[in-house]
Amino acid sequence: MTYSIAKRTCKTASLTLAFLVKLSLLSSQLMAQRELKDIPIPDPEVEKATFVVDEGWKAELFAGDPAMAKPIHMNFDNHGRLWIASSETYPQIKPGEPSNDKILILEDSDKDGKTDRTIVFADGLLIPTGVLPANDGDKASAYVVNSDQLLYLRDTDGDLVADEKKIVLAGFGTEDTHHLLHSLRWGHDGWIYMNQSIYIHSHIETPWGVERLNGGGIWRFHPETKRLEIVVRGFVNPWGVHFDRYGQMFATDGAYGEGINYTFEGSVFVTAVGAKRILSGLNPGSPKHCSLEILSGNHWPESIRGSMVTNDFRAHRVCRFKVSEDRSGYESVQQAELIKTPHVAFRPIDAKQGLDGALYIADWYNPIIQHGEVDFRDPRRDRTHGRIWRLTHKDQKPVENQPITAKDPVEKNLARLADDADLVRLFAGQALRQQVRSSGQAKATLDAYVQTVAKDPSRGLEQLELSWVHEGLGHFDLTLQKALLDSQDGRLRAAYTHQIANQIRWVRTSQFGSLDPSQIGQWTALGKKLVQDDHPRVRLEALRLLSQLPGVEAAQAACLALHKPMDRFLDFALWQTMRDLSSVWLPEFRSGKFRFGNDPSAIAFALKAVEDPSTIDAVLTMLDEKVASDSPANAQAARSTMAILVAELGNGPQQAKLVDRLIDPVNPTALPDENLRGNLIQAILDASLRRKEALAIEPSTAQTLTKLAEQAIAKDKKNEALAPMDLGLVALRTLGPWRIAGARPRIEAVSQDAGSSAAVRVAALRSLANLGDEPSKELVNQLTQDQNIEVAIAAMERQADSNFGAAAKSLIGRLVKDPSRAESLSNAAAGFLGRKDGAQNLLGALQGIALDASAARQLKSALRKMNAGGDLIQAIDTAGKLQENRWVLNDELKNKWLELAKTQGDPAQGEWIYRRNELQCIQCHKIGGVGGLVGPDLTSIGAQAPADYLLESLLNPAAKVKEGYNAKLVRTQSDEVFAGIPVRESDDEVVLRLADGKEVTIDKDDIQDIKESRSLMPDGLLDSLTQEEAIHLLRFITELGKLDGKMLVANNGALRQWEALLWTEKAHVLFNRTSLDSIVGDQSNFTWQLNPALVSGGVPMRSLATFRPHPGVPNHTFLRTKLNVTRAGDVVLDFGNAPKGSIALWANGKPIPIDGKNVKVPMSEGEHWVFVGVNRDIIGEESVSISIDANSTTAKF
Repeated sequence: MTYSIAKRTCKTASLTLAFLVKLSLLSSQLMAQRELKDIPIPDPEVEKATFVVDEGWKAELFAGDPAMAKPIHMNFDNHGRLWIASSETYPQIKPGEPSNDKILILEDSDKDGKTDRTIVFADGLLIPTGVLPANDGDKASAYVVNSDQLLYLRDTDGDLVADEKKIVLAGFGTEDTHHLLHSLRWGHDGWIYMNQSIYIHSHIETPWGVERLNGGGIWRFHPETKRLEIVVRGFVNPWGVHFDRYGQMFATDGAYGEGINYTFEGSVFVTAVGAKRILSGLNPGSPKHCSLEILSGNHWPESIRGSMVTNDFRAHRVCRFKVSEDRSGYESVQQAELIKTPHVAFRPIDAKQGLDGALYIADWYNPIIQHGEVDFRDPRRDRTHGRIWRLTHKDQKPVENQPITAKDPVEKNLARLADDADLVRLFAGQALRQQVRSSGQAKATLDAYVQTVAKDPSRGLEQLELSWVHEGLGHFDLTLQKALLDSQDGRLRAAYTHQIANQIRWVRTSQFGSLDPSQIGQWTALGKKLVQDDHPRVRLEALRLLSQLPGVEAAQAACLALHKPMDRFLDFALWQTMRDLSSVWLPEFRSGKFRFGNDPSAIAFALKAVEDPSTIDAVLTMLDEKVASDSPANAQAARSTMAILVAELGNGPQQAKLVDRLIDPVNPTALPDENLRGNLIQAILDASLRRKEALAIEPSTAQTLTKLAEQAIAKDKKNEALAPMDLGLVALRTLGPWRIAGARPRIEAVSQDAGSSAAVRVAALRSLANLGDEPSKELVNQLTQDQNIEVAIAAMERQADSNFGAAAKSLIGRLVKDPSRAESLSNAAAGFLGRKDGAQNLLGALQGIALDASAARQLKSALRKMNAGGDLIQAIDTAGKLQENRWVLNDELKNKWLELAKTQGDPAQGEWIYRRNELQCIQCHKIGGVGGLVGPDLTSIGAQAPADYLLESLLNPAAKVKEGYNAKLVRTQSDEVFAGIPVRESDDEVVLRLADGKEVTIDKDDIQDIKESRSLMPDGLLDSLTQEEAIHLLRFITELGKLDGKMLVANNGALRQWEALLWTEKAHVLFNRTSLDSIVGDQSNFTWQLNPALVSGGVPMRSLATFRPHPGVPNHTFLRTKLNVTRAGDVVLDFGNAPKGSIALWANGKPIPIDGKNVKVPMSEGEHWVFVGVNRDIIGEESVSISIDANSTTAKF
């Protein structure tokens, strides 16, 4: 379909005239925004004056308004011209208005670093979110995303204005305008890569069938054949995708904070629909980033060459990362920002390197960026400005900046394939494909060149580029394949292994879904060889190659990867491969015909990957067999995995058989880990309670469980610590539910024994309650009045099973009598609310009673998180007289508080208020990568959100809930209610993140109903604060992330995720009887509480417990943090300016002497607890700074 598009061309006015126009526009804008605050003057020179540019870099204006406005996306063409997708309509067109967004071409004809001509290539568009020059002929053409369509626009007469339009693909989702298809980029393989975001559902018809992608992901499209593939699934709003020199793909997410993401075919990331497992990015806790560019070319100084550049538009920063190899994946370390500024309208959203070698930044320019939280028509939204900044480095060399086209000699384009600059190679490859398609002589020249280059091992990168030229033509050259697979460089072998996987998909699509048996055999044999390659990334690519091949041989070959070192990317790739091939190998496994060559590691891994209940009988049989393995550790790990599968997926009789094996005193299924066995039996107990059936165990098993329970009771009497999953303690919990003969008298006695610990008494009480008869119920009712609050609450919870009204009255009555226990009782009340008729019974219990105000606030906060209704909240307000102390948002309060926050608010005091336990901010929100996950990350919230929006969020959190944080309310068939943030959802389960940060997995078969809920942030959160405290808190929130503020999280290596030791009698006695070195011993002796670092990076000491086990011993506060080491090496810890003798350190289970301000600690791969003792007699109330010296540390995290 083609039709004419109206032509429009404009020339950029002189700078003087442009400035006068800006002044004219400014005067009218200021009139319109007279009543608004913090609206900057939209002058690029004023904006530029605020830039803090990294050393050696220079930023200059390349283009700006009025010639160009609101750039969404940009790409360069092979003539060096910059194409812009521009939308003044975003975020939503006004009803009745015509759509007139544009594609612009910016040209710098005299190459002075400033655009001198702007051409409207196309208009009449509606929010175009991507533009990609096609570079496919003499005339200008481009692929353009226009809402739900991918268009091809072409100029036919040479005036750089589109005359023809073709709809290439249609059916992309349009549910959310900033999640539309976007981020178009050419791959060197001749395919277009493009992204879509979380709220988009696309159903695309192609000549090869319908392709569907629900939610976020990355597409791959071949324009000549119209093949369309999904490469990656997931992400929230991924506005960045790029490839390194070896074709490895990376992405950034503009709405999720994990920095640079390494992606590969079949990889799955956060929010992917139906995902049971996801990968994480290379920079966990990093702010959200938009766009991605790699600085390529030998004109850049070596220190920055290869850096990845992206944008933190919320915090007004252009960021740079150094990415290096790390086994099958990569590691990423953030460097100094290229640009940072306090200017609230600087919104860098795209970054591209041009043919001239400079870096270009698209500045959306807008003081307002919130899409879901701020009104579409908010007058502070800027719709007329925007600019492109050009960045250069003082040490970069000049480059040849010439068009690269099919008119150039073939030999010249072939030579360009060796260039270090990405665009040069990209455009040369495109030109070569055009030349080969149109000329037999060009093909002959190419073929001859391939033969020459393939013989020279030193020209591996050229071999790879040539292979990509062929791939774009739909051809896979065997000469290049042999050369690349024989290369000594594992990166080249990995690149071509990836290309073979692409070839398999190409052939399968060409043959409409089938592969020839001979092809399958050849590729399987090759995959088997490559999956054992010495380079881990070759093995990863080989796994994804094998996933394309039907046959149990491919599945067995894939598991050979387990016999080489694994890492998280390899583990995921193998897991995904096992699932991809499950329709082939699983039926054969169930029938007993296929056993992965009797490799226990392979069997365990594959079964865990698919989690299919139909395999459990076979698994039980294998648990009884002697396992042949290359190492006892592997056999042990395989048995553990198999036992876990039976506990998780087995039915009652199958689980009963496992229990018998787990407690066999002679051979407990060869699982020496008692904690694991305890966990497995607890999981089986929980499953039997959900089924409401007693497990049919053998009499000998019942006797053993009784014996184990008695051993736990005896240990407890001797004050020996019992872990929560102590095998005997778990056994005690089973005696009642599994109807073990003769257990009643013992569990009755233990449940009432004040000399036993709460853990043992509660275990006995719950066991007793599950007998379900009248004597048991009567004793449970009595125990609701027990002096031990944990026992009393456990009794109330069981009382509610048979007499909910009485249990609710017991709970509220105890809250009246003992308000000091408000936190525990309120949490129990929240559990009540989650049951059927919970609200009604709690409402009845609240009638006519008076609550302590602080206890009422605690109760209200806990119930709000469970979506408590208005009647129940009103009853709490009445009982605690809370209405008298409420802060209600209105215009008067808003204006007053915003002004006070500016003039009198103290962000430092506000940070301490934010950290208060009763507000629970830390439990829900992250700052600097530390904190909860059920609320938005606040690291840079002050730089990205207007103060009035933040105030409204504090006082009325349900008014505007940030996208991705809308809670869901799930009621199960057993009338349990869960309120939480959806984490992921598959065909058979829903995963919610609850208010306490824990994740709960709910089988869809067990869901009675599911509906939208409110924000998990409770109303009335600030009601306990004075106005002065509220003002300080507001000032703190509004300062977060501002470059010129006091609450900017520094990238200084500070360790931020700390826990502090709470004072308990048990811990004090242990230190008294032993020494402070006991801190690294049995952690069941200690109680830890989250104590994250301040925004500054210091770990606060204020209000933390101190221990002084003997006179003359200094007071000490204890901290701990966990380091997840992904590659062994030295960790250098820096203690800043801490005085000598003020810090004690324990790591690797032993004390580490500190000599000087830092210390080197060797660490193996895995998780390591680091413990710190702070001498409070020296430090006092000051914060301590503990960081990792990145320059000296060789370990990887």
